[in-house]
Amino acid sequence: MSWTVPKTWNVGDIGTAADLNAYVRDNSNFLYGTPWQNPSAYENGWTAYSGQPPQYRLSGTDLQLSGLLVPGTFGAVAFVLPTGFIPSAPCQLLVCTDAGGNGIGRLIFGTDGSVVPWSGGGGTAWFALNGVRVPALI
Repeated sequence: MSWTVPKTWNVGDIGTAADLNAYVRDNSNFLYGTPWQNPSAYENGWTAYSGQPPQYRLSGTDLQLSGLLVPGTFGAVAFVLPTGFIPSAPCQLLVCTDAGGNGIGRLIFGTDGSVVPWSGGGGTAWFALNGVRVPALI
């Protein structure tokens, strides 16, 4: 999905499905974000937190995440992003967690789509994805 320069419509022009997709749907998604999606599967013991499942979407060219994870194995893949949502370069971001009372964890994004939570604080009840935004790497 990318920005398409808007078309100038003239009286009598017929709008086709392709026109609507390119000029309305895709540009709306680019400006306002694609619909939220849930990971297709969790790995290494990671699961969705009840009532706040992890979700992701594109907002412009940024990857945006929300929700909470229930920890599995720290340093192991929690879920994999599908094509179109994968950062073009690896990155790491700080996130909130209740691990060991320090409240800080890392979320590591791989160029293979892997999302790997890490915390040095040990056991935790939740690992936050709310507000995570990977800027202009898609």
